[in-house]
Amino acid sequence: MVIIFYPGNCYIYIGYHLTSHKPVMRSILISVSLICCFCFAHAQTDTIQKQATKRPPLIYLETGVGFGTHTSGFVDINCIFQRNNIISFYYLTSGHTSPTVPADYVPDIFNNKPWQTISMMGLTYGKVFYAHSPLLRYVIKGGLSAGNITTPENFVPATHSGWFNLSSNYTYSNHDQFAAGIIINPEIEFTLSRHFGFTFGAFSNINPVTSVFGFEVSMLFGKVRNNRTDYRQ
Repeated sequence: MVIIFYPGNCYIYIGYHLTSHKPVMRSILISVSLICCFCFAHAQTDTIQKQATKRPPLIYLETGVGFGTHTSGFVDINCIFQRNNIISFYYLTSGHTSPTVPADYVPDIFNNKPWQTISMMGLTYGKVFYAHSPLLRYVIKGGLSAGNITTPENFVPATHSGWFNLSSNYTYSNHDQFAAGIIINPEIEFTLSRHFGFTFGAFSNINPVTSVFGFEVSMLFGKVRNNRTDYRQ
């Protein structure tokens, strides 16, 4: 008789020499071997998960631009903790030609039309998923934002004198208003080194005044990843 002892008070009989019951003992031996494999794999998984949760967080800066319904620029401070969780604090500025501009508006000499602009800060939380490569991971984040939206209004036809005119044919004023929104931001991160990478993704800032939808490209700086074996853990 042979006994295998496994940590955690798990002990099992591997074999018993009894000639008249060989088929039965063979079946028991196979079953017990499978149980041993399962216990070992489970123990290894627990060990890896405990090691991952003990790792220091990854803190890095993300800055980039976005294009879509608005032209945008943004800066994020990201923190990945316990390997699969991410929290981000970000600042976003976006703008596009204001929908309040009259149809007969003539731009100034620089061909500029009044923009509706967004300036918001936000906080997001999400999850990180690792690919079968140390250089690639997927991130999905969502959260809340709040800030200021400036909209041109009160367009009044301008009175010009002389033959040469550099200004537009309307004057207007700007209206500022507070708005809160919802952020949805899935990304693909390419972690080229421990301290640098870049991302492609989609972004949205949904608010009651003017929602933003588009695609983004950005660069990562800071502690982007720990080492090349993170994705296996």
